[in-house]
Amino acid sequence: MPNLTDIPGISQIWTRTKGDPRIKIAILDGAADLERSCFQGATTGRTTQR
Repeated sequence: MPNLTDIPGISQIWTRTKGDPRIKIAILDGAADLERSCFQGATTGRTTQR
């Protein structure tokens, strides 16, 4: 995983917010088995590349 402090401008963004720790985002490059226990109770959505 890259060092987040290497992202240009991140320290300025972090002065405004560090987000909400209850929000988790995952980017998958393939199919996910949404029946697995790790996804139980999760709100999932799908987008497609245009």
